[in-house]
This record gives sequence, C-alpha cells and structure tokens, in this order.
Amino acid sequence: MILVFGSINVDIIMPVFSLPRPGETVLAKTMNVKPGGKGANQALAAQRAGVKTSLVGRVGQDAHAKIALSSLKDENVDLSLVKVSDRETGCAIIMVDKDGENIISVASGANLDVASNQVDDDMLTECDVVLLQQEVLLEQNLRLASRARDRSIPVVYNFAPSEPASEELFSTIDYIIMNKIEASKILTLGAQKEPVEIAKAINRQYGITTVITLGEKGAIAESKSGSFRVSAPVVKVVDTVGSGDTFCGYFAAEIAKGNRSTDSALRIATRAASIACSRYGAQAGIPCRSDVF
Repeated sequence: MILVFGSINVDIIMPVFSLPRPGETVLAKTMNVKPGGKGANQALAAQRAGVKTSLVGRVGQDAHAKIALSSLKDENVDLSLVKVSDRETGCAIIMVDKDGENIISVASGANLDVASNQVDDDMLTECDVVLLQQEVLLEQNLRLASRARDRSIPVVYNFAPSEPASEELFSTIDYIIMNKIEASKILTLGAQKEPVEIAKAINRQYGITTVITLGEKGAIAESKSGSFRVSAPVVKVVDTVGSGDTFCGYFAAEIAKGNRSTDSALRIATRAASIACSRYGAQAGIPCRSDVF
C-alpha cells in the first residue's frame, strides 16, 4: 500500500491563448472547476497504476470539498484519513496556454492543517511506500518521514512546489523527485548548474536517489546503482497540469510493488507522465495502467 500525505484542492482552470506577463490581463472564454491538489493527484495516479492507495489530508466544510474528493471516491482511494478543517478547501487558480504550458497559484486553506498524527503507527506499518510533497507544512512532512524511516519504509519526496529545503529533510527520505526548475532552486546549488550536476551532487552528498524530470526531454536519475536517463515518448502536448504528479504516483507505485530498479521505475513513470500531457485535466488526464503498458 502507498500512503500519500498531501494536499487536496479544487482547480479553477482557465484556458488562455498566452500566459499573462506582469501587469497584463488576459481573457479566457471559459473556466472549469475540477478536483486537484498534488497529494490528491498523486494518490489517484498511484491507484490507477494498480497499487492500493490511502490519502492523508484535510478539506473544508464547503461545497468545494465534495468536488475535491469526487474522483478519488470514484476510484476507491482510501479516504479514511482525510479530515475536516475549519479552513476552506484548498484552491488552485490555473491558466493553461495554447501550447499546454501553465502558471498556477494556490490558496492552501485546509492543507495547512494536515498533520502527521492523522496517521497512527498501525496504519504506517502497513505501508510499502510513503509519498510526500510540499503543499503541506514542512514540519509535518519531516515528522511523518522520520517515523517511516524508523520503520524502514521507503519515503519518496516530491520537491514541489519549490520551497526552502533543509538538511533534516535529506536525512529522512530515500527518493527525491523534482523538475528542472525546482532542481535549480534546491539548497545552494544554484540555477547555473545543469540538472545532471545537481542530481549527482545530491546523491553524492546525501546518498538518496535523485530524480529530475526534464519535460519533453524525459528524465534523469542518480542512485547508488548508477546514472540513468530516459527519453520521453513523443506526444501532442495539450495540458501539462498534473503530469509531474502522474510521474510521482507511478514512480512510487513501482517502488511499492518491489521494483527497486531505478531505470525501470523511471521509464514507466516517464511514459505515464507523457500520456498525461496529451490529455486535459490534472486528474482526468492521469492514465490507467492499461494505457501505460
């Protein structure tokens, strides 16, 4: 089983011809309200990858909560550890341009109340993998990661959105996944470094498997067993929202299945993420296992 500890949002999506520059207003002909949030998206991806998945999170006492949980309920993701907060359900405003690129702003809301003590020791012991991201409080991620590490449960950490990292974080995780922009902001390595240099530096210094996604160029990884690079299948990109979450969910699913081959997990996750880019919607675009294999 995969335990996903993370955010639950609604996505307010506006398709635009081009993304706005600072001070610019752009018009959208329509808008859609869909379920989202990195935690929810990754839980759905792991479930569709064929692994039983449980999501830990919080929603508000509002109409958005029902929307946010709708796809997860339909796909039988375990929501027994999703609690209700006095804050509003998290909400993301997303603009997607004609090339499928996006800009996103998130109001965290109830996600700020997600706490590691929502997971008791018995539940944690049942897990094969713990999957984390950065749309909940760092201190809560650290607490759960430390408890998982004490029980020799692999921890996969998605360094997104890019927030300040800590030395303590790297001592509690086994895998870190980020895109090339997030990688340029990690620690003091700086934007001048190439992704492969950053991956090598993190793996060398902390001994954790470091994965960096490169969009249409695929993904790279540095681990104790070597260096890996995979190409992405060529697809017509219509929407990149959720593709990174698809990658994380599928990658974690391969680890949970006992596939500790970084190369194999990298290839499968890259294929799944590429398919997601060819479809609209952060959750609607996540492929099922039969689409990937």
